[in-house]
Amino acid sequence: MPKIAGQITRMAKTPYTEKRNVMRVTLIVGVAIAVLKFVGWLITSSDAILSDALESLVNIVAGAVAIYSLSYAERPRDTDHPYGHGKVEFLSAAFEGGLVFFAGFAIIIKALFGLINPLEVKSLNIGLVFIAIGGVANLVLGLRLVSKGKKLKTLILESDGKHLLSDAYSSAGIFVGLTIEYFTHIHWIDDAIAMALGVVILWLGFKVVRKAISGLMDEANMKTLHEIVDILEQNRREPWIDIHNMRVIQYGNYLHIDCHVTLPWYWTLQQSHEQISDIETIVAKHYKEKVEFFIHSDPCLPSSCAVCTMKDCNVRMHPFRAKIKWELDLLLANRKHGIDEA
Repeated sequence: MPKIAGQITRMAKTPYTEKRNVMRVTLIVGVAIAVLKFVGWLITSSDAILSDALESLVNIVAGAVAIYSLSYAERPRDTDHPYGHGKVEFLSAAFEGGLVFFAGFAIIIKALFGLINPLEVKSLNIGLVFIAIGGVANLVLGLRLVSKGKKLKTLILESDGKHLLSDAYSSAGIFVGLTIEYFTHIHWIDDAIAMALGVVILWLGFKVVRKAISGLMDEANMKTLHEIVDILEQNRREPWIDIHNMRVIQYGNYLHIDCHVTLPWYWTLQQSHEQISDIETIVAKHYKEKVEFFIHSDPCLPSSCAVCTMKDCNVRMHPFRAKIKWELDLLLANRKHGIDEA
């Protein structure tokens, strides 16, 4: 019997406006925080505060790039980009990670010179107030961005949020260190804090770049794969004899799912199409992304009878022996299910 190919796209509303609004607010507040920290540096001459201000400057540049990337990713797919423009989010995240990495490197170099020729930090009490205000603001913004990024499944928001959180944690470390310096008058503490912060920022930049490269290389998102397998297992129907060779790729707000579905060989094209549409609808309603399926329909074989749960099959050639639980490894494999895997 000829094989049937099915393809239907479930279009869910994409909250790009919400994403852009969040990033615009973040960018405006980020500018204010950066100005505050640079003023604090001018007043105190603290290398630690300068390093914090430089990281805030990176936040501003990254935020501006993120807003553009979100607008570009919103463009509909075209002849040159048949899968849409969503991968620009990974490029944006990689760019931000590179900026973070460069900032960490610059901070370490500046701190090394400071340790060789330490300078007295002035007006630390004022600097501490500026650091505290900037740190709290970044903490609130970072938590909101990470939450929105996970909710909307947007790497740009999540990466920017984690960057802001790291900035907030860095500010907390600087605050503690400079408080100690304020009471002890040990001036090298300032540069030691800056160097430690630089190392942390380097590591953060590396992780952001690593995650972006994973997305560009279509590395499997195991969390999403497990979610989809659980959805299919929980909503499983008798005619779905097996699902195999499943692959999932995310392009921005698009979730692309490829798989093979084994259905009764004697069914009409219309019957098979209805079941394929049901599979797509069941999965799509669990995600806010636009979900696009490429489902290949396979006819069942005599060996399928042992694992087929259809009760009214009039052409069954072998008795039913066991129902196989659908798990990730089974659905990823490029082979039809058999009794040996039960």
